[in-house]
Amino acid sequence: MSNRPTFMGGVLLIGVVSYLAFLFSLALFAISAFLASVLTLLCGFAWKRPIRLFRFWITPPMAKEFIARGIAGAIMLPVFAWFAGRLLTFEVASEAWFYLVVGGYSLGSVGIAYWQLKLGVLHDVESVFEIVTDKPQIDLVREPHPQSLIEQTEPFRFADWNDEEEFK
Repeated sequence: MSNRPTFMGGVLLIGVVSYLAFLFSLALFAISAFLASVLTLLCGFAWKRPIRLFRFWITPPMAKEFIARGIAGAIMLPVFAWFAGRLLTFEVASEAWFYLVVGGYSLGSVGIAYWQLKLGVLHDVESVFEIVTDKPQIDLVREPHPQSLIEQTEPFRFADWNDEEEFK
């Protein structure tokens, strides 16, 4: 046995930590892609009218912004990867483009929504509900149709005290 120090323990520790970080990032990618697909489906339902998701409301402007941010991310991340590949003289593997698009959509939609939630930009139920109900309410009482006014043959008259006796 030599008196030289060996660094095999440190190298092994770095390898295990790197492998665990890789597995964590893979799980984070899968969870965010799944969450992005579910929330995109919900935003599709909220495209015209607001829907409630637990204690949050998804309003049509929020749904449109979520999907638009996802599309922007799905375009920008692959463009950035292509640009970086050209600039640094490496080529992105053809199998990676799908994952870049999905990752870009997830980062653009779920990632920004997460930071909005953390920064307090997304509102809770009460404040969003107030915003939603501030819209002008539809008057459910309808005025009579002009045709029904014409169909009245007898003009309106007030009742007399002896109306009951008159019709007996």
